[in-house]
Amino acid sequence: MRLKQSYLLIGVRSLFILLLFVGMSGLSLVWRLFRLSPLPCMPRFIHRSFLLIMGIDVTMEGTIHRGHTLFVSNHCAWLDIAVLGAQLFHASFVSKGEVQRWPLVGLLCWWQETIFIDRRALSRTREQRSMLADKMQAGRSIILFPEGTTSDGNRVLPFKSSLFDVAYQDGAANMMVQPISIAYYGIDGNPMGRVWRPFYAWYSDMAFMPHLMTMLGLGRCNIRVIFHEPVRPDAFPSRKQLATYCQGVCDVGLRTSLYG
Repeated sequence: MRLKQSYLLIGVRSLFILLLFVGMSGLSLVWRLFRLSPLPCMPRFIHRSFLLIMGIDVTMEGTIHRGHTLFVSNHCAWLDIAVLGAQLFHASFVSKGEVQRWPLVGLLCWWQETIFIDRRALSRTREQRSMLADKMQAGRSIILFPEGTTSDGNRVLPFKSSLFDVAYQDGAANMMVQPISIAYYGIDGNPMGRVWRPFYAWYSDMAFMPHLMTMLGLGRCNIRVIFHEPVRPDAFPSRKQLATYCQGVCDVGLRTSLYG
């Protein structure tokens, strides 16, 4: 069976996405003009609206930990941000610094109170840790993609243990760590499989715009999100062991969702 693209669907979805981001840009301008703090409910509204426009059906399993939490997830595509952002409240993503300069995406990062990290800038390590500590002390949860990049959606890449340092910083004493598995498993009612998954997974040297235009013309995508049991960081002697544990849990969740 071949996937069929609808050029009408591309046009309609593009129009609604444009209207969504124009509205978001105008509201951001007003908020910044009056020096107001971002509305906590706005990110979830934007993410959910985007998923609705894109025809993304998300099935949730497990229970979201409602307290102070470090959420750690496998990472298949930029779409993962909308998938998790639509579910999690009062939580900040940790992202690479250049993202804040991307058109429109930078505005969404502002609403989300995203924490930007440049792992190459060793001189800024103390400053970046301070930013993380401030967010945690303010009661915000943190959303982390420990692979450090996106995968093809068929497997979980090794988790970088250095990124788990946030769970052992000052201000994280009562923080729990909750692994999350994201699986792209169906399209138009059919199993997605390895052949179709690259239409949604964004990895390697894929160009963004052609990838987006392809997605806009496809049917409905089914994504399963599994919230695994949260654990305490102090139950693990080191951040490396915590990272290994979370990687294993996420991998099992992904493989179960894709292959049964």
